[in-house]
Amino acid sequence: MPKRLDIDAAPVTAVPVADSVKVHFVRFYSPGTFVAEQTEKLIESWDVEKAKEMARNIKERYGACPYGFQFTTRERSGTDLDSHESAHSPMYFWAGRWKHWPK
Repeated sequence: MPKRLDIDAAPVTAVPVADSVKVHFVRFYSPGTFVAEQTEKLIESWDVEKAKEMARNIKERYGACPYGFQFTTRERSGTDLDSHESAHSPMYFWAGRWKHWPK
């Protein structure tokens, strides 16, 4: 007969809980076949100039380049099992011109 474990006799130790963690990301959007291609990268802060620099090195399938980006912040407290998006910026688009087809 297998030996039963005596759970009540096992010592209980407290597991230290980490403080909350906050990480910033920038998500780049590029034209795709049916929907936009997305590339997400870590960034130190919501810095528009730094995001513009990072966008120069992004190439998606078929040579597509980003047309815009958005900042997000993901947070996780000591009691959370997974992180969640706590904040996001509006969408930033590259400067361009709107063109309308003639009627």
